[in-house]
Amino acid sequence: MTQKHFANFWDLIHNVQFAQDRALMVLKLIKKFNYNAKNVLELGVGTGNVLKHFKDTFKVYGLDIEQEYIDICKTKISNGNFFVESMKNFSLTKKFDVIFCIYDSINFLKNLEEWKETFSCVKKHLTEGGIFIFDMYLPIILKDMKDKAGWHENFEFGLMTCTPIVKENFLQWKFKIIEKGKKFKELEYDFWERIYKEKQVLPLVKKTFKIIHKEKITDDKRLLFVCS
Repeated sequence: MTQKHFANFWDLIHNVQFAQDRALMVLKLIKKFNYNAKNVLELGVGTGNVLKHFKDTFKVYGLDIEQEYIDICKTKISNGNFFVESMKNFSLTKKFDVIFCIYDSINFLKNLEEWKETFSCVKKHLTEGGIFIFDMYLPIILKDMKDKAGWHENFEFGLMTCTPIVKENFLQWKFKIIEKGKKFKELEYDFWERIYKEKQVLPLVKKTFKIIHKEKITDDKRLLFVCS
């Protein structure tokens, strides 16, 4: 029997304020660097908790590699346009004033070749004067998580635990969900991020884009780019 998709739990455990703060950050950058933008595309849209803050101002688009996330997005953002596509090779019949990829979503790509492919796809889908906003984890996150025992939290559905595991430049998130019911049901989910140094990524960015803004965010654990 196939276990429940993690998308069914994400909205129950995620940090609402964190998603809103991320949205506000992107909105401020759009206002500063592409004030006349009319539409936005989010790569790795998840369940739409960031993108929903754009729906009253922009024509919104989102893509994710898994149908389960897209299905949830459609229930939250009725006027949105969504696609089951990978950020590394998406092909849409439209160009966008703003494309953004935050929450370190880009770190889930398997290798730097996929980063290169993603940048190429983004460039092809930007309008003239369009901007690309993305953030990436920096190696300091590996140091911070190396000796973390993990954490747990109780929810109405049961218990959630998350354990970070560091292996070389990989950061693994091991989630365990223990659902309440007539019988307790234990579900496990693994997610892998690959973390690179700025000097490894910078040449790829510069080869495809012009960097118009760069800063460290989230206590210097992430590096934020705005590119054109």
